[in-house]
Amino acid sequence: MPRRHGQAPHLYVVDAVAARIETTLELADGPGAVAVTPDGSRVLTTSFNFTYWAPNPELRQGSCQPLDPVTLRLGPSIPVGRFPLNVIASADSSTAYVSNYQDNSVSVIDLQAMEVTTTFEVGSGPHGLAYLDASPASTS
Repeated sequence: MPRRHGQAPHLYVVDAVAARIETTLELADGPGAVAVTPDGSRVLTTSFNFTYWAPNPELRQGSCQPLDPVTLRLGPSIPVGRFPLNVIASADSSTAYVSNYQDNSVSVIDLQAMEVTTTFEVGSGPHGLAYLDASPASTS
């Protein structure tokens, strides 16, 4: 959710059935993308790490931060590239991928170790991400 001038950035946990905010979590930086791992064990958020109400914000290194959906505890802030626009998880929920728009790269995060294992360059301004399982199809 966008933050208003002078307020701390927030992540809202919403009960969609009851149509109400269950709780509000304080974040260090403005939140960007949000994704749930396929196994439901984590909610992944990205933070842009810039003052976005400023006319020409400096885009600093962003981060990805996991959230435990049961305890609502935020995990470690994992540094990624500048302006991380999107995040997705692998089908087995072991790896996250973050598109770093300003750095023209994608960061790969090991969700067990909670660290970036590699960052690779891609085309200009990566935005959307999709995970396609490249394992061979079963023939049995």
